[in-house]
Amino acid sequence: MCCYDDYDDDFDDYFDDDFDDDFDDDFDDDFDDDFDDDFDDDFDDDFDDDFDEDFQKAFVLCESSEEIGKYGEDLNEEQLYSVNSLGYSGIALRNIYIPTHNNDMTEIDHIYITKKGIFVIESKNYSGLILGDSLQQEWIQYLTSQKHRFYNPIKQNSSHIFWLRKLLKSDVPMFSLIVFSERCKLQIKNTSNSYVFKREQILDVISKIWKQSKDALSSAEIDKTNADLNKYKITSDEAKKEHIKRIEQRKRICPNCGAKLIIRTAKRGYNIGHKFYGCSNYPNCKYTKSI
Repeated sequence: MCCYDDYDDDFDDYFDDDFDDDFDDDFDDDFDDDFDDDFDDDFDDDFDDDFDEDFQKAFVLCESSEEIGKYGEDLNEEQLYSVNSLGYSGIALRNIYIPTHNNDMTEIDHIYITKKGIFVIESKNYSGLILGDSLQQEWIQYLTSQKHRFYNPIKQNSSHIFWLRKLLKSDVPMFSLIVFSERCKLQIKNTSNSYVFKREQILDVISKIWKQSKDALSSAEIDKTNADLNKYKITSDEAKKEHIKRIEQRKRICPNCGAKLIIRTAKRGYNIGHKFYGCSNYPNCKYTKSI
């Protein structure tokens, strides 16, 4: 993860201590209020029933660690090869960088090209209780006394599919798969347009889709799609770092008002000591985002 110290220093002159205290107090209250509003009591009740304290402590909080994410992708790739060996023939691609707009690009973790269509797979190697709704902007990873918010992967993968379809100029069926670690408990609402499941269920999910879908691509079309997408497989470390840099830069722009986001630390409440992004246009804009 890149360093934000210099970025934070640029804004120190604009925000005094009183501002920090007020902002952090509001953040603590809003954070917990949003959580209560977005997810009903059944989530917490189920979590308490199914996860005892020792089991919760066994989880590891997976924020944006490159190593943990790569390990999850490795395991997903192994599962896709296993699917192939069981007769569901397809070509598996990994880490494809699809062009979007303004010379930008988006990374797709896995693409599985088959005669039934294209499986677009987003990998989330997270542990703990995962709370989400396809309609919400962010989901929550809930671990013991910690909450970690992350961008809704259904929306994320929908964007991947949009740009992939635009690149291929094709109406071939595309299936959105969101794959989490076996170590998590999923409580997700409204997933009709996506499949959200644990890694151990990859074979079952692909098998189900396979049986319900008509053939859409010939062998020649599969090979052509593979050749077309292989052009967008980036192997250069420098190119990957540049992509990550652009992502980090986008994180610093407030989606509500367009102002810059700065890093702050919660000083009280449930999230005391946790760092978060806060809008520099506070108090006119109270947007916050977890790091």
